[in-house]
Amino acid sequence: MTAPAATAATADARVRKALRGATIARIATVTPSGGPLIMPLYFVVLDGRIYMNNAATSPTVRNIAAHPHVLVLLQCRDGEVVRVRGTARYLQDAATMRRVTRASLPKYVLRPRALWFWIRKRSLLSARSQYTRERPDTGMIEVTPESYAVAPA
Repeated sequence: MTAPAATAATADARVRKALRGATIARIATVTPSGGPLIMPLYFVVLDGRIYMNNAATSPTVRNIAAHPHVLVLLQCRDGEVVRVRGTARYLQDAATMRRVTRASLPKYVLRPRALWFWIRKRSLLSARSQYTRERPDTGMIEVTPESYAVAPA
């Protein structure tokens, strides 16, 4: 059973908790045939918008170009699910990509378990950097939230 849709004002504390605590966002888009496509992606929040890395050639980005209305699902550790409805667009500007990359460091790289992983697998760091530099189709999905709904655990 789901809770009734909550406005940003009434859902703020739970939404902020989900945005801080969740590490994966599931973005749902509409396919050309009208069906759903759900893709799990890492995300960060900047200036009230949700950003996710993705390639311009991905099905998710192609779907957004045709149908920009999306649903983003975030699951908290306590099981609560936050649904964010919004409008998405794809960005490839370097300034936004740098800001999003910097914002993702504390969430995904500078955590104790993540640091331990990168120390053990430090050879992957240079490979990842090279991969990112060499991919001309790398960019960001930007989701501007329009409404929230919170379902209890």
